[in-house]
Amino acid sequence: MLYLNDSLREFTPMPETIEQLLIQLSLEKKRLIIEHNGTVILPDQYDATLLTDRDRIEIIHFVGGG
Repeated sequence: MLYLNDSLREFTPMPETIEQLLIQLSLEKKRLIIEHNGTVILPDQYDATLLTDRDRIEIIHFVGGG
């Protein structure tokens, strides 16, 4: 289970990395900021950042407009 944007969610299977989490959520890396337990994670670190039970993940989407 992970806290995703302040909501506790169960994932089956549990993603091992941020990269796997984004794949499970069908999210593209573009226009996202990911915070893992209070630390901003850069896109080139998504596949190396390991997740454990009850980690806190914040996903911030950027939306263009005019």
